Amino acid sequence: MRLRTIAVGLALAGCGRIGYEPTSTDGGDVDVAVDAGPIGTFMACDAPVLLIDLGDTGAGGASSFYLDVAATTTGFVAGWQAGSTQTHTSGLAISSDASGPYLHTIQSDSMLTVKEGPMALAAIGDQVLLGVDDVNADALKVFPLAETGYDRGGEVRIDGYRARGHDWVTADPARGRFVVTAAASTGGETVAFTRDLDGNAATGPAPLFPVDTESVAARPFGGGFATITGNSSNCDVVLTDSALVAQDLSRQAISMTCHNASLALSPDATSMVAAWNCDNDAVWTTGGPPTGALPPYHAVYGDGTNSASNPRLGTTSAGVWFAFQVTGDRLGRALLGPDAEPLPGGDAAIVYTSTGFRAYDLATHGDDAFLFWIEVNASITQLWSMRLCPP
Repeated sequence: MRLRTIAVGLALAGCGRIGYEPTSTDGGDVDVAVDAGPIGTFMACDAPVLLIDLGDTGAGGASSFYLDVAATTTGFVAGWQAGSTQTHTSGLAISSDASGPYLHTIQSDSMLTVKEGPMALAAIGDQVLLGVDDVNADALKVFPLAETGYDRGGEVRIDGYRARGHDWVTADPARGRFVVTAAASTGGETVAFTRDLDGNAATGPAPLFPVDTESVAARPFGGGFATITGNSSNCDVVLTDSALVAQDLSRQAISMTCHNASLALSPDATSMVAAWNCDNDAVWTTGGPPTGALPPYHAVYGDGTNSASNPRLGTTSAGVWFAFQVTGDRLGRALLGPDAEPLPGGDAAIVYTSTGFRAYDLATHGDDAFLFWIEVNASITQLWSMRLCPP
């Protein structure tokens, strides 16, 4: 599905929601007027913007929250969970003028499934795949979505495997498929599956790591993939071939506790940047060509007073954005080069503070990078965003 340009003006109906709600949920085109210029909210640099007021989701007493955001051709799809044992999705369009990008809500809240657990999103063009871990069914469930966030095909199960981390669904656009990484529910193995654009089985399981993991991520690299996993003893970086078969000679261990392992490629896709947090109140990184020995790792931010964790990575032409959370109420960011060192003016800094902060993600669209986060005030849940601008 793609945005279809129309030449007439668009009247935004006020129904307690922000933005335009498509009248169709079956995969039809979304009509948005662009002839008169961008619509929606202008995303100024480093300015928090309330995108969607989601109302009372039952989040007031919730203990777990999830948010994941994928960039589509049209804009972004956000998947979120906020205390109601349900997975919801929202759709955003992006447009620009000479001053910069605008974000516009095209679908504010679609309840996708009555399940809650680790989730991940990836997109190829305007075709999105959402994965949700289902602890009660001992399975993963994947859902093909449109760029609005609406379901376009129903769930597909992967029985006997469980999600690990926040980045376990990956787009493989060169091959027109998605990669789903998972751990066997009986323990002892981390594997990769491929799925077509509708979530149907293609290949797998292919063995990635001979042990279970806390988190795992993959990125297309060269003719195959660069992958990372993390656990209580080390991060492990492995290259695979196009069939996702690990090449043992490439295996590199990063010898420290490795939670929330994340991976991104440099703008020219010749180097990788890895991120994780340890048990020592800091977020860490290393970077370089994964075909050679990675350089020594170093801390990006955090200490005993300002405990940093849960890093996210995103790539633009300016460099690799590194986002992290500090204690329970702050978001920070840094801008790194292909060697994972801060670029001039890109040192780590706190950019947002709120006692209502619950979950976040970092997503890029072309050369624009955005933080997205869920905020809860009393029982009201809101989706916010902030554009990150290079120095």
